[in-house]
Amino acid sequence: MTGDTKVEVNKSQKIKCFHCKKKCTLINFQCGCRQTFCQIHRYPHSHNCKSCVKKEQLIKTLETNNPKMKSAKMEAI
Repeated sequence: MTGDTKVEVNKSQKIKCFHCKKKCTLINFQCGCRQTFCQIHRYPHSHNCKSCVKKEQLIKTLETNNPKMKSAKMEAI
């Protein structure tokens, strides 16, 4: 064999936080936006997540299923 051929070694991919680019420890979190985050940025508001679809859908269904009720005002005698 000659030294001309290079063999690429598959290194295990280091899992990094999508927001701060730091290496995640043993615990990492995936958000609804399909990104991996560290413990600090695991919540949607901490990494400015725009894909909080479940919450938005829940609010819309509650608004449509529970319309605002208006009652007639009683007049004083």
